[in-house]
Amino acid sequence: MRVHISKSDDEETAAGGIVYPLYVYPTAANLAGIYTTVANSAATVPITVILNPANGDEASCPPNADWAAAIALLAAHKVTTIGYVHSSYGSRPLAEYTKEIQAYTSCWGVSGM
Repeated sequence: MRVHISKSDDEETAAGGIVYPLYVYPTAANLAGIYTTVANSAATVPITVILNPANGDEASCPPNADWAAAIALLAAHKVTTIGYVHSSYGSRPLAEYTKEIQAYTSCWGVSGM
């Protein structure tokens, strides 16, 4: 997969950025590919990545080695990260995903949900 992310010369960086739902498991190949491409693009345009480990169900504390590598790569390039948990369209009780939110905020270094 080839992805090119950039801003044109006439765009103002402060006017926005890219929110990228990076719903791809961070295998070694994906870290070397799409994750690195997105991370490197943060030098050109502000990027916020949504992390989605199995709809939030794998948001463990601490994250496994694959996710830890992805988080470190993105952080090194100043990519903002936010976490994702599913709410089953509002029908899932908050208590069911509070643990996932706590894991994201205490162990994943996300800026929001």
